[in-house]
Amino acid sequence: MRFVQRLAFWAACAMLGATVDTGAGVADRSAPASGESGTMPDSTPTASPGLGDGPVWDDLAQVGDYRLQVNRVTGMHRVIDGEETRRGFGDLEACETALARLLGPPAGRTNPNLRLPTLGGMQFWADEIVRCGWRVQRNVFTGHCRLLDAQDTRQAWGTSEQCEVAMRRLHEAAGIEPQSERIAVLVHGILGWKDRWASMAAALRREGYEVIDVNYPSTRRSIEEHADQLATVIENLPEHEELSFVVHSMGALVVRQLLAEHDDIDAHRVVMIAPPNHGAVTADLCRDFFSYHLVYGPSGQQLVTGAASLCARLPAPPCEFGVIAGGRGEHGYSPLIPGNDDGFVEVSSTHLEGESDFLLVEGLHGALFRDAAVIEATLNFLRGGRFQRE
Repeated sequence: MRFVQRLAFWAACAMLGATVDTGAGVADRSAPASGESGTMPDSTPTASPGLGDGPVWDDLAQVGDYRLQVNRVTGMHRVIDGEETRRGFGDLEACETALARLLGPPAGRTNPNLRLPTLGGMQFWADEIVRCGWRVQRNVFTGHCRLLDAQDTRQAWGTSEQCEVAMRRLHEAAGIEPQSERIAVLVHGILGWKDRWASMAAALRREGYEVIDVNYPSTRRSIEEHADQLATVIENLPEHEELSFVVHSMGALVVRQLLAEHDDIDAHRVVMIAPPNHGAVTADLCRDFFSYHLVYGPSGQQLVTGAASLCARLPAPPCEFGVIAGGRGEHGYSPLIPGNDDGFVEVSSTHLEGESDFLLVEGLHGALFRDAAVIEATLNFLRGGRFQRE
């Protein structure tokens, strides 16, 4: 039954065009709070008779006298002690939590961890620390944290402090440290994730920037909450001499909100790619549909146009900023949007009073930041405040 439910869930998501990420591979699931659906009633350490290894239980890890096992038939997990008494039962992270409580780790010590591949956290995880490609993320629903390395493999989990301690220890052991004091923060748009910035990030690194490609749960929270999360990432940045932002779509609104609330952030330059600075007609047309609510969440409701909208109320960045818009001519890509557009945002809505430069390129909304001309223009603007070299 669970398999059928999962199949139906993913099929529904595919039909809606949504990208859903539980934050991990098959075995790396978010740990539900005690008593919630998904955790068996005896997932806390209780003494129940076990059956040892048996024909269907495989050891995943042994810590002291305790063994963490997985059932090869059902996929469920359990913790047994040296006398083969079951001390925890449920999903992986429920059993890891039980094991951590049994071991009673002292303050500052990280929990027992299985190095499992993840999807990097698309919609259910929020970055709090990003450093050298590693990131400490917090789960939107459970509040627990995890540490991912540059390949999105989980290296630790627990509290934010435990994950930061683990990051520092692992970085020191491997000699990992920032390569530049010039930082470029990349902020994706709604339904986006960090890996979509790969081409832009590579170009910025070649230019000598330390790239901070932020993941945030764009469909799970409001723009104000995204800005608060981004402020946490900025607070945790290493020492730097220059801080610039490269943003796509709704990411521009997140950064405008951030800079409006935090005048202590000294931004050097901001490049906005396809920003709905005055909202999007597409959001006006779709905001009342259930499927739009389901896929785009609270932030999607804030992308509407109008004088009372968040887009209209936010001030422009208090630093040099340039705007790159997409289109294809007089009528644009979408028949639903008046004038030229990129399929989602009309060109006229991308402009913002005070912009230092503006560039119009041919292209669709979701692909602009991967366009070679856009990448080159971005580098030019960060160098000298203009999209074209003089």
